[in-house]
Amino acid sequence: MKNKKLKICFAIVLSFAMCSLKAQSLQRNFQKDMEQRKKHIEAVRMKAKEQQEQQKAEKTVETNIPQQPSAGNVIQTNSQPAPVQQKKEEIKPQSRPNIKKPVTTQQVPTKAAQY
Repeated sequence: MKNKKLKICFAIVLSFAMCSLKAQSLQRNFQKDMEQRKKHIEAVRMKAKEQQEQQKAEKTVETNIPQQPSAGNVIQTNSQPAPVQQKKEEIKPQSRPNIKKPVTTQQVPTKAAQY
């Protein structure tokens, strides 16, 4: 009878030990997974930050490109600031209402000149 009770207690203790080992294993796997996710998220953030810095640098370089490149250095860009400046240059002469023009006289034909 004692042997039977000992076997039952031993089986219960072993089952608790097995459950504890499984729980520890699951916890380790969960922690490893979380660490991998954090590393992946950090890597993605770093890449995004680098891309933003690169785009920012490209934008500043595009704004610093001279408007009239030399014959050897023909640069083709699709930037918006160049057309905006051209529009401003076109608008400036038209916005001055007091432009002096040379005076010209027209001769009005008289009736005598018509005959």
